[in-house]
Amino acid sequence: MYKQDPSSLIAHWAPFIRAAVEYIQETYDRKDDPHVEGLISFIFAVMAHDVADVRWHSLQGLTGYFIDAMARMDFHGEYSKAHTVADTGAEFTLQHLTPRLASYINATTWHVPVRDLVNIYAKLYTDYMPSSTPRVPLESHLMYCMTTAFAASRIDYQFGQHLFGYYGHKSPFLVEDLVDYYKGGLQDMTASVTDCIANLVDAFEGIEPAVLCGSYFDNHDKQSGAYDIHRTSFHRHWMHSSKQMMPALQQHYDKERGLLTLSIQHEENDLEMSHDNTMPTIHNNHQRQQRPYGMIYQKEMMDLHDTSNEQQPKWNFPWKGDDDCIDLDTTTHETSYDHSLLTLSAPAFSASIGHTTTTGDFDGDGELDLAISAPYLNDQPKLATGAVYLLNGTRALLTNDDDKDATNNDIRRVAQVMLKGDMDRGRFGWAMATVDLNADGTDDLAVASPFSNRNRGHVDVFYGSTKHGIGSTKPDIRIALHPGSAEGFGVSLEGFDIDGDGHKDLLVGCPYCTVAGAPHAGAIYVFLSSSTKSSQSATYSIPDMVFKNPRPQPYERFGTTFESIDGVLLVGAPGYNMGALQRVGRVYAMNQRTGGLGWTMAGSREFQQFGSLIVSLATRDQGRLVAISSPSEETGESESLLQRYWQAGAVRVYDWKELNTGNTEHDLDYGLLRSMEGKQAAGHLGASMAFYESRGDDGYDMGLWVGEPMANGERGRVHKWSFIENDMVCMKNADSVSRFGSHLQSASGVLSITSAHYSRDARLAGAIHLILQ
Repeated sequence: MYKQDPSSLIAHWAPFIRAAVEYIQETYDRKDDPHVEGLISFIFAVMAHDVADVRWHSLQGLTGYFIDAMARMDFHGEYSKAHTVADTGAEFTLQHLTPRLASYINATTWHVPVRDLVNIYAKLYTDYMPSSTPRVPLESHLMYCMTTAFAASRIDYQFGQHLFGYYGHKSPFLVEDLVDYYKGGLQDMTASVTDCIANLVDAFEGIEPAVLCGSYFDNHDKQSGAYDIHRTSFHRHWMHSSKQMMPALQQHYDKERGLLTLSIQHEENDLEMSHDNTMPTIHNNHQRQQRPYGMIYQKEMMDLHDTSNEQQPKWNFPWKGDDDCIDLDTTTHETSYDHSLLTLSAPAFSASIGHTTTTGDFDGDGELDLAISAPYLNDQPKLATGAVYLLNGTRALLTNDDDKDATNNDIRRVAQVMLKGDMDRGRFGWAMATVDLNADGTDDLAVASPFSNRNRGHVDVFYGSTKHGIGSTKPDIRIALHPGSAEGFGVSLEGFDIDGDGHKDLLVGCPYCTVAGAPHAGAIYVFLSSSTKSSQSATYSIPDMVFKNPRPQPYERFGTTFESIDGVLLVGAPGYNMGALQRVGRVYAMNQRTGGLGWTMAGSREFQQFGSLIVSLATRDQGRLVAISSPSEETGESESLLQRYWQAGAVRVYDWKELNTGNTEHDLDYGLLRSMEGKQAAGHLGASMAFYESRGDDGYDMGLWVGEPMANGERGRVHKWSFIENDMVCMKNADSVSRFGSHLQSASGVLSITSAHYSRDARLAGAIHLILQ
């Protein structure tokens, strides 16, 4: 139905669902009749759409939900423009995301209880809306609407994936946050619908809930005028054209039951999307490397020799494609990885195993342990409570063949400790950090639940022990800000020694926090280590320090990432706007002692999101490298539309000694040593990074692991970028649309790679691949 149709608008609210429940109870005695079962399922589906739609569109007074946030970040605050892209583009983004999630589109038969729907509308207008004037729709009207919608769904299935680029390039938020955004993303909508199912079951069993599915949905004041925006003209055009484009559509109407059956002969989607598998390009700053600014590149970087060329040299790999990547799946016949490999997952729907990791010696035995999070793991009846798995001595695990399966292991059997979140929708494990908060010399584990307590968030700290490691599954202390402007407290966590006492302090990033009235301006809260923080079950709410942008900007998301180097805290704010250019991104250099602002560095292109991730490496000659990524940066030749790659991503590597000079706004080339540019649209090169150093029989090597999780149709890949050899090696995994390379960590010769959408054991269960380097 079109947005002007009052019947469609009214069906989006709780009174319609209540009328449907009462109609079924009054009309049908046998609920196990196949027709009645189908009708009840239909009402559950309508309810699911309605509840999700309210959160998606930020209706009923909801603020900052999906389309509203999308408008503020990518469309200069113009809701109507964001709505046009979101409502239609999300379907195509979903198909690109994973065909498994979009399988509902491929339903070749619909059964529509037309007569029952007409009777439900009649009851709605009589019992719930007696003063309203809408006319009860005719059976023929509903049949026409549903037939048109069915045909449109087939067109979506056939051609939708080819329109992903048209909509995706308009909004990084749509592409990057469709699943995980905490207000109206797919995970949030799924949890809301799941909560509502229990309400609706109670209603069908005669237990009338006072409020159906939450006050944001069940407001008896909501009438037909409340839902005044829906489908776009583009989508309606497809619906009008559906009969000409889908001649194989078949209709059957059961006059006795009033049941419309729509079907189509099963057609294969023969227009499979091909994906460019071009490798990224690496650039060396030739002039910068000739300067005597330190020992890093004089000793260890490749001599470029050609001093006559003043332009930046480029290394392309046109002979290399995705087929040349090392395949970690040993079950394939392609080139496989010959080092020790362990893949950990579990049959847990949408758990997101490996979302983040951290390493620490939590038991004081001299071996690094690995903490692996699964923030969407459910603890029924609570949803997305989250969990963290602890693996003691990861390197030993990889070298012990008895504990290693060539293809897969259940993480629940391998982990020695499992920590569980206790807050509904808290997403325990969304961020983690290794700290020493009680200053006893043994590593502690900090775990964030940034969306607990209605999105306010908190952080739990589990103390390590030389005797028992992390022996308690209950946190030793909990940190949460006082209610107020906190939102998403703990979206990012790090452990750095801020005050120089030799113990890692806890830094809590809150990029969604409101600062000086600016939503999502962001801040970082510091909790210093101290022996006074040794009491168990204590709660802390007052930080020792707070870092903020002195001129906060709405939706800047200051504190998305941060790194501590030589008394300076580098802070990424990828949502920073520069004039009319949206989300160019910015990095702030803050004095750790005073909190004062030093130099800054901003992106130069719209949607670049410079400063999305910052990592650093102290080299063996006491130099320091800093890598800063902009995973949604458009790359290629700016003057050529055919050679531009939207949201391909880029990574820049800087010399810290030169970068950390002056108190001005640096340009992007200031202190730049080398860079890497993605060459796949929507590949998101630099979404994850990890420095590495290795010393072996082959000599010394140093470089950067770079994730490109959405390359090759979201299959993903990881690049080993050697600064010594000035070369790249690519890795991939056999699983399609798994987003291999979503997260990376390299420590003590062990590389961990996350496949966020790995689905062998369960849909979107996630997996982590551990590799002995």
